[in-house]
Amino acid sequence: MPDILVLYYSATGSVRTLAQSVARGIESVDGMSARVRTVPRVAAVVDKPSMHGGQEATLLSMMLPLLHHGMLVLGIPYTEPDLNATRSGGTPYGATHVAGTANDRAVSDEELRLAFALGKRLAAVARKLSA
Repeated sequence: MPDILVLYYSATGSVRTLAQSVARGIESVDGMSARVRTVPRVAAVVDKPSMHGGQEATLLSMMLPLLHHGMLVLGIPYTEPDLNATRSGGTPYGATHVAGTANDRAVSDEELRLAFALGKRLAAVARKLSA
């Protein structure tokens, strides 16, 4: 089975932490492996989305070009208890993190578990599709 690419950009390391948790979730599925890669800094990440809608709106608008290219979009279902417990990032639309205005908030345990759950779900679906 080929690797599943986990591609991310992280200015301060928080998104890298989430990407690594997604990769651990992928690799928790038998026969699946993750390849974690970053992209160089781009001006498009200025004024990143904020809590309460900005993250979700960004994730939703990112899905449109993916759908136009025939890609499959996979979310986090509400069967994941951390979606109801998180006080920061993590949505049904994807793994997220709220760093705070001073970038002083660490990735929470709920955010890490949601990223892991997303990676595990992605690997399980990819495995089924490859059969």
